[in-house]
Parts: sequence; structure tokens; C-alpha cells
Amino acid sequence: MKKYFFVLIVFSLFFISCNKNELQTENLSEDAYFIYDINENIESLDIDENGVLYYKTLIKDENDTFKCVIKALDFDGSVINTYEIEKSPAHISVRDGSLYYVVHEINGLCLYKYTLDGNESVKLTDITNYSDIIYMTVIADKLYFLGVNNKYINKDYTPANPDDMFSYSGEAIACIDLNTLSCNELAIDLPIAFSKAPDDNILIYAYDEEGGYYLTEYNTKDGSFSEKTYHKIEMINKFAVYNDKKDFVYQKSRDNTLILVSASIDPAKGETDLLPGVNGGAHLLCHNGYIYCTNFDTTKITRINAEAFMQNNKKITLICSDIYDYNQPFGCGYTIKQNILSDEEMALALLSQDKSFDICFINSGQEISENIKSKGSFYPLNKVEGVQEYLDACFPYIREAATNSDGDIWMLPIAVDMPVIFYNEAVCKENDISLKSSLDFDEFISILKRFNEDKNLSDLYYYDWVDIVNNFFDQYLSNSKDFNSDGFRRLADNIKSVIKYSEYRMVGNYGLLPEFYSNTNRNYAFFFIDDHDFQYKAADRENIRACSLPNIAGNKSNMTKCFFFCVNPESKNLKETLKYISSYCEYIMSRKELMIFKDRSLYPQTAVMDDLYGIYSNGSIQFTYPKELFMDDFNAYLRGEKELDDFIKESNRRLDVYLNE
Repeated sequence: MKKYFFVLIVFSLFFISCNKNELQTENLSEDAYFIYDINENIESLDIDENGVLYYKTLIKDENDTFKCVIKALDFDGSVINTYEIEKSPAHISVRDGSLYYVVHEINGLCLYKYTLDGNESVKLTDITNYSDIIYMTVIADKLYFLGVNNKYINKDYTPANPDDMFSYSGEAIACIDLNTLSCNELAIDLPIAFSKAPDDNILIYAYDEEGGYYLTEYNTKDGSFSEKTYHKIEMINKFAVYNDKKDFVYQKSRDNTLILVSASIDPAKGETDLLPGVNGGAHLLCHNGYIYCTNFDTTKITRINAEAFMQNNKKITLICSDIYDYNQPFGCGYTIKQNILSDEEMALALLSQDKSFDICFINSGQEISENIKSKGSFYPLNKVEGVQEYLDACFPYIREAATNSDGDIWMLPIAVDMPVIFYNEAVCKENDISLKSSLDFDEFISILKRFNEDKNLSDLYYYDWVDIVNNFFDQYLSNSKDFNSDGFRRLADNIKSVIKYSEYRMVGNYGLLPEFYSNTNRNYAFFFIDDHDFQYKAADRENIRACSLPNIAGNKSNMTKCFFFCVNPESKNLKETLKYISSYCEYIMSRKELMIFKDRSLYPQTAVMDDLYGIYSNGSIQFTYPKELFMDDFNAYLRGEKELDDFIKESNRRLDVYLNE
């Protein structure tokens, strides 16, 4: 199983600081982008009709006792009022000078009202049958909330589509009349989330057993629902409407990061990515065209002007291979139209200079990569703002790969994935295993043989045999185009002696990967992983070291796979496409987890990070030849169905024809 979902292709709309994942404001007005630097944990958040922000936090008093405080912030971020509330609210909602809040009490949920100008709190009513409130808002003289209703927790339902990631836990939407304190449910089954719109109606996202996910608008004045618009944005726990057209924003996970996405009620209009690095699932609200959301640790609030972050619904058309059909790159305020093609279709589009696309996403490990590199036509990026500065900050081999013999920057590297072996020093020592930071080929083969033969070690290691074989082939071909050599014969014999061909690529205990990723298991000797984001997350672990695969090519560099963008010189949308590339360059300078930057001070000062830096700084990018030239026959050799001499003869012939066609 290839782990392409780890590939990081994260863009941003505007200029991002190199040291912080925050937008630089030198090119943006405070009206477009503003940070409320709270430096207190934000436990609940709301905004009143005048644009005043209210957040709940807990602070210690002089007796080291926590007390609940509500602070009010003006548009400039200044604290204009502080309110101390005896009971700690689970949720707050502010309207017409009153703050409404819900408290978990011994007998259940209770709704309170706090009068802001009188500093007085009064209990309004018990909220019976509900064990939790997920979201609430006040509209006119009614409080609407989404909560978990105990009588629906075990409700039976049948998914409209077996692939839908829908899970129902008893959620219902109800309304409390603040005058009569009566509570009534809205007549809607399987609700997921809702948001107040500028016209004081409610947009609801829900699920039904016939069509799946849908949106409907609830008229708060006459109690009617609009027709359903089926709109599959999967499970979301929060969204917020930000304009009169009922366009809305929500948090989405993509490529191991959380981003803020804008969408329309009409699903045909697509999505526009606005902001990376947010925690809008915790706190997200809109007012007067502004969007407010918290950062990851919920100690800051980011405010953006939605229209300033939209590129007038302009589209960038991107083509990529079908192996990336779940990776839609961050849109930088543009709507990304992603066309998924086969390798053959993508090669034809590139080589024929098809005008229907703007950007191509490819990686050097794809079988068409060498052919595309040598024969494709790409827009030179030398004069695109930010490109030179970005490449200058990268390791030299990355810039070298992006520059052709004429000095043109023909592609923009996005990330590199370096094969790495993580090993646990303590476990290796206990089992007399001599893994070390500098590992030669004979030592590596010896270790694999040991693990093959010792059943006591069967749960302590993992590797993907196809990835390792492909890496050794890429290394060999970077130095020689002739398989008829003593070096290759020795390589082939050793691979066959320790790697047994199997349709299943995983060798050893695959469970080590998720356990290591969640830092729940340290009882392993070694495992192989070639994903930069996964590797970076291990940079602060103790009792762990890293080494590269053995070098067999003679140039002593580590073979890596590079992911990159190429710009179509015949694009009908070239001006906007280059702006998109420029914005990406500014953003990626902050993505230290990519481990492509030569500045060592960007990374944690740990022993394993020293290892990783040494591996990533000494890289080499090989653009892959089609595996059909030799890999099918090599697998036949591993299965014992083909002699090595026959493999060498036939593969040399095919490779020679390919290189000279």
C-alpha cells in the first residue's frame, strides 16, 4: 500500500512568514487579515451584532483557584470589558446586551442569562433530555442549539451510500423561546451542523437515507424548510455562513494539515481554499463578511475578510496522475479544477502542449518522469517572484534538479521523500543488532537475513520490499545504464537471497507504523519509511536514531523522490497561474517539516534530527525510467522463473531502445 496521502502540497493565499505559520501583514491590510493574540485558552467564542468578540477562558486567582472569565474584544483586539461568571459555561451566545450560556450541572444541562450591563446572572431553564450541546446561537428572541438528545442515541438508520463516512450519535436541533422558555425540536432528522446566516435564517447540513448529505435553509420566521440540495462535504462538526448568498466556510483535513475552505450551496461551484493551519473545528464564526477562527492551540483568533481572500472565483486547472485522486492542492484563494489522468494521458497532454490545463503535478518516481523531464515543454520560472529565493533556501541538489542545462527553472519542487530506516537503539542493543547511522550494503543484507531467520524478531521490524528494490534500481541507474556488470550481479543475488517475492509488499509487522505515529509503542528494532512528514514528527523522540538505505551507486548520495509542479507555457490562464506559484513559494518557506531547507537551525536540536538532516542534505533525485523495461522481468527472476543472464540481456536491450528512441 503506497502512502501517497502523506505527500504535502500545501499552499497559501498571501505572503507567509519564514519563521511562523502566519501571514505577513506587510502586504495585507489589517482589514483583510488580523490576529487577536489572546495568549489564553479560548474555551468558547461568540460575536454580537455590533462585531464585539466574546470569549470564555479560565484564569487563576491569587489562591491558585480557577475562575471563569468572559472577555470582550473590539475590532482592533483591545479588551473593552471583562466579566466574571460564577458558573463555568460550556457554550456562550451573545445578543442584545445579554450573554446566554449553558452549564453542565448535577441534574443535567441548564440555560443561564447574564446581563452584560448589570453583571447579573439568572437561570432561565433546564434543558431536559439533552446530554450535550454542540453549538448554539441566539436569533431575535429564540436560542437555537444542536445537541445530543438521549432518546435518539440508538436510532436506527441506513446510509444512502455504503461508502459515506456518516455517523449519528443522537444529534437534534431545537429552539428555546427566550420569552416563554418553551423548547421545541425542529422537524429535521439526522442533522450534522448548522449556522446562522446574515438574514437571521439558518443553513442546516444534514443527512438522509435516500440521497445522503444535503443542505437546507430553515426560515426562522415561518418555520419552513427550503428544498434539499445534496452536497457531499462529508462529516463536518462546524461551518459558518459568511455572506448573503449563503456561501460558507468549514474546516477540512488535507495532506496532514487543517485548512479553511469556502463553498457554496450549489455544489457545482466547487471549493476555494482560504487559509491553512487553522482549528476551525473548535471555533468558527462569521460576521459582516469577516471570518473568525482559532489556531491549533486555541490561544489566538485569526480574522480574515472573506472577499479579500477570494480570487473572484478564478480557476486553476491542474492535471495529475490517478494515483493522486484524493490530493487536491491548496487553492490560494483560487478554485482548483483537478483533472485526474492516467500516466499515458498526462504524458500526452504535456508533450502535445495541450492548452486546457495550467499546472501539472508529478513526481520523479512516476514511470513517465524521465520521459517528461527530457521531452516536455514547461514555462521557465526564473523571473516568477519568490521562486529564486525559495530555491536558494533549499538544499543544492533540489535547486539543481529544478534547473535544466540552459539554466531555466523548469519545475518547482514541492517536497522530497527520502527513504529512512528508523531504529530503536535500546531494542537493537538488547538483540545484538548493529544498526548505525552509516550502514553499508553488506551490513544491511546481513541484518535482513538475521530478521528472516529469527522468529523472535518477527514483530520488531517492518519494510516495504518493493520500495527498497525500486530505490536500489534507481541508485544503480543513476550511475550506470548497463545491467551487465559484476556490481549489478552482486546486487541482484543479494536481493534475491533476502527478499522473497510476494504480491503483498509489507514485510514484518506493519502495525509498527500507526503505533509509532501515535507514539504508543517503543518496542521495535527498526522500520522503513519514506515519508518526510511522518519522519519529521519523530524528530523529538528519544532512544531513536535514523539511517539511510545503503548507497550502492558510488556517488555516496541518498536517492530521493521529488514531487513538483510544472507550468504549462501554453496555458490560457498563465498570468493567474504564475501568481498562484508565487504565493506558494512564499508560503512553503515556513514549512520546515518538509526538511528541504539547508538552514539547520530551523529544525529541532535532537540526535535523530541530526541523522535526518544528514540524510536529507545529502540527496540526489533520479527521474525514473518505466518499470516495464525491467521490473516485471526482475520480479520473475525473484520468483525463480527467469535466469539472471536472461534478465540482463533483455533489460539491456529494452533500456537501450528507450534511451535512443
